[in-house]
Amino acid sequence: MPRTNNFAEVFHRLTSWKKYTPLSGGATDTTAEAITRDLIDFDLTDATGFTNGDYILISGSGGMELSKIATVAAPNLLLDRPVLIPQDTGATVDEALESNLGHVSEEGITFGATQTVTPVRAATSATPLGYLTEAAELTFSGILLGDNNLNFLYAFGALEDEEGVGSAADPYAAVVDGTTVSTEVAHALRATGSLHGGAVIEVDFLGITIEVNVSRNMGGTGVTGYGISGKCTAFLRRQWT
Repeated sequence: MPRTNNFAEVFHRLTSWKKYTPLSGGATDTTAEAITRDLIDFDLTDATGFTNGDYILISGSGGMELSKIATVAAPNLLLDRPVLIPQDTGATVDEALESNLGHVSEEGITFGATQTVTPVRAATSATPLGYLTEAAELTFSGILLGDNNLNFLYAFGALEDEEGVGSAADPYAAVVDGTTVSTEVAHALRATGSLHGGAVIEVDFLGITIEVNVSRNMGGTGVTGYGISGKCTAFLRRQWT
């Protein structure tokens, strides 16, 4: 949509930050055809186990994309929105588990990119002949205020494998050690918010690898929360009214 250059397009409020991971034991399959941009349906090799309303992660030659199934007519999946990231035939489609990460600190979510640019110099020229660019790294970070085992595990890049029933004899428990740090699989996050003019903003963080950098305070006068940061393969932004 075009710029309005007024207060209506100023960001107003973050409403949710949700995580989408391949569901353990959930449906998984591969695409039977190439996926082109703006395609809204495609065939899988089988489609067994997928149901209407499932969130899915499509992973292949184009990276990862988060989507949602509107209707299953096996082996065809009709999505609720067109695909934006093309994939070659044979892309993996995993049923995804949606989980709400809860409240985020007042600093909000930070995302961006870094890229190294190297000048090509010559003794015969006072200015560089040109520039070589390396691959850009897409990054994000945010602080989760909820003090729970799942956020504890996520901050260390560990699979959210909590045990126990929450009683004194069998409390909820989580382990971070040399066998669990950085075991989280590639996944997606989705941040949703609004502009002052009422438009809805949605940003997907795709193909995430958590970069462990935890500094957690217990006690004191401030609420520190669990810092989450990482690298991803793509950002995908949507906006509607």
